[in-house]
Amino acid sequence: RALLQACSSAAQLAAKTDSASAGDQLPGGVLLGGLLSRQGSTDHANGHLRLPQVGKLRLADRSLFLLNCVDAILAVVADPAAADPQRDPAADPTHSPSQPHAYGAVVADLNVHAEQLVEALTEASAADFFEGCGLGQKLAALQTAQAQPQLEISTVVGLEPLALSSAMRSFYSQLFGMGGHLIPESHRIGTTARRQQALQRTAQIVSETHRHIYEVIGRPGSGYGNLSATLLHSPEEVDTLLS
Repeated sequence: RALLQACSSAAQLAAKTDSASAGDQLPGGVLLGGLLSRQGSTDHANGHLRLPQVGKLRLADRSLFLLNCVDAILAVVADPAAADPQRDPAADPTHSPSQPHAYGAVVADLNVHAEQLVEALTEASAADFFEGCGLGQKLAALQTAQAQPQLEISTVVGLEPLALSSAMRSFYSQLFGMGGHLIPESHRIGTTARRQQALQRTAQIVSETHRHIYEVIGRPGSGYGNLSATLLHSPEEVDTLLS
């Protein structure tokens, strides 16, 4: 019975996450180059995930909540006896040694959803981090500027040397203050493996984004002059902290 309930819950969750009218949308897959490489969103059929609204939770919290739900369902599907210790498989006339294979498709689908939710959680957590240090809007401006090689980036509104330097100082202060622990609510992630996975991927996004910022504003003609006045730490130093 617990297994059937889990499968039913899995189907309901899949229907919610596939709904074209539900919630936010984030791109799936590894972000090579960090948030500056974020592409325009499409639909779930192209590898993207729409997250259902769960009250008024932030996107990162919604992703974490649903990830824990999926992992709990996976635990039941993988080991029904763990969910119902009183159940005697030998006394169950419907039991068959081959029965677990009947749920292979359910497990595979849940694993796909779990992976997408990890990506959604890490991207949302990284975005929250950059918003928190004042770099959120500046990333969008940098993304636009990097597509125009002839542009002197330091003349873009919001990317003036003083403004960007102030935001980067806030970035480093926040980064070192958190000690590389970039998901404040990571203790709520249900399993150690998922927690480590989410923290590592969030760190990767932040690290890659910092490296990309370094490359964009350090290119010839950017107008920033002494780069060390704006970027206090090298990509390698940030990588070391987050590794």
